[in-house]
Amino acid sequence: MHKVCWAQWAKSSSIGIPYVYRCHNCFNILKLEEDFVADVQTGKSPTIAELNKVKKKNIVEYLKELEAEKKLEVVHTEDPFAADVRAMLEAKKTESKEESDKKKKKKRKATINICPNCSKIMMGSKKKCPSCGFVLF
Repeated sequence: MHKVCWAQWAKSSSIGIPYVYRCHNCFNILKLEEDFVADVQTGKSPTIAELNKVKKKNIVEYLKELEAEKKLEVVHTEDPFAADVRAMLEAKKTESKEESDKKKKKKRKATINICPNCSKIMMGSKKKCPSCGFVLF
């Protein structure tokens, strides 16, 4: 953890001494420099967010700078997977609707019934509960 974060945490978890506090992970007592904690809590010391601020740039200008530095060039290559993809697309187009309908009809849905009398869970379409004999609707 960052020392700045510890100093900010020390304010909310103080045990009576402002620069001594308990860790929020392991609850061990930790001690920081008194001046450092005071600077962080009063705002004299920059926070992690302030230290990590990035200067905003115009994206178009930035890309032009990169182009000028690296001198980009276009490289043409053949896609090794293009033939396989084309073959798969053609195979899907030629497949008839009848075959796809047959595949859809073969799929069966499982039915689940729960006996209202004994709460037994049963698969399939049974008319009578196998445990208690209750007649299902």
